[in-house]
Amino acid sequence: MLTQVDIRQLPSYSIGYEDGETMGEALIVRRLLTQLDAEKVAALLGLSTEEVARIIAKGNPEIPDSE
Repeated sequence: MLTQVDIRQLPSYSIGYEDGETMGEALIVRRLLTQLDAEKVAALLGLSTEEVARIIAKGNPEIPDSE
């Protein structure tokens, strides 16, 4: 029966989850950068400034720059 299928075990679930996690991370960093400098964002999120720069440089066309 379909009620016994664990969708978390499907490859498509993992792909979608990882994509959503990446998009959410970039969105949070971008929004924080509108209020704080990169060093403060990195400290707040427990990231290095290089990681913050990598997230922004990677970009994502599906995430608006501001809302």
